[in-house]
Amino acid sequence: MRRGLVVLVVVFAAGCSSNAKATATVAQYQAIAQPVKDAWTTFKAGVEVLPASAPREAVAALAAPLIAAMRAFDERLLGLSFSPAVEADAKTVVTANEALITDMGVGDRYSQQLQADIGKDNAAYSIIRHDLGLPPA
Repeated sequence: MRRGLVVLVVVFAAGCSSNAKATATVAQYQAIAQPVKDAWTTFKAGVEVLPASAPREAVAALAAPLIAAMRAFDERLLGLSFSPAVEADAKTVVTANEALITDMGVGDRYSQQLQADIGKDNAAYSIIRHDLGLPPA
């Protein structure tokens, strides 16, 4: 009886440790994602008030802080400790971000490529957020 209790306690403690690690990873993810969310909100608000005739350089200038936030996020995301499956999804997010960063640097807010890459980026974020037990982006 005593031996069974010891095994149960060890299994329970291992489960708690794993759960605590997962909770910490989710908190780290949310912390590194927040600056991107904030920069995206600022970018969208800035683009909405630009006239349709605004030059691409104006859009690219508005995108610069968002691009910097996305690059910092990508670097930090790849530094988090994930299971192999989630790590693959994190790399997919980084790849989607790279395409979006390239599009935003051009400054053409109406391009079909930009719209397609926004969709791919949102899908990649939704997958990793699902992996982490978070709601879709």
